[in-house]
Amino acid sequence: MGIEHANKKASEISKENRAVFSWIFRWIVGYK
Repeated sequence: MGIEHANKKASEISKENRAVFSWIFRWIVGYK
């Protein structure tokens, strides 16, 4: 139960990190 919850949390975090990273990457490329 705890492990499943942790995995779900990790996948949600990685999804958010990917979105933030791609947004920052686009901003940096567009800025240059």
